[in-house]
Amino acid sequence: MANSMVVTSDGGRARFFTYGRPAGTGRNSPGVAVLTEAHHLENPQIAMTGGEIFSTAKSGRNRAGRTGRQHPYDDHRTDHLREFEKRFAQAVAAETVTRARDEAVERVVLVASPGMLGALRPALGELDALSVSVEELPRDVSKLDAHKLHEYLSKQGVLPKREAVLRR
Repeated sequence: MANSMVVTSDGGRARFFTYGRPAGTGRNSPGVAVLTEAHHLENPQIAMTGGEIFSTAKSGRNRAGRTGRQHPYDDHRTDHLREFEKRFAQAVAAETVTRARDEAVERVVLVASPGMLGALRPALGELDALSVSVEELPRDVSKLDAHKLHEYLSKQGVLPKREAVLRR
């Protein structure tokens, strides 16, 4: 499992993990390969409230003048929110490609919500040109720490168990 990277994302936050031996250990040194968080990205629009993104906090109502009736309408907020997610997916994909190129990664494991995976796929085409294999898991595990993420990925058969990676 040399030169692997794990990327988790839920639309609001993306985390980038490297998988390998800790720094300072040689190829024949005893120890285990570990999953280490190397970087993260935050989607600033997710933390904002409706009133901060749009001119009004609530959608779909228009006040009438003297009649007092309200008229519903669609201001396409969901389209805007999808666009925010798409832009964040493009930023995550760009960071993934850059890190894969800079760190000579051979394999990327994407673990994200199904919607985020769908947004990431088209933007990750450059990984093919770098001969990087991509494995996808449609699951939101972005809140797990590195140790629990490693346990989860080993149960899925994506990474070996920590105990099983002892070097000779």
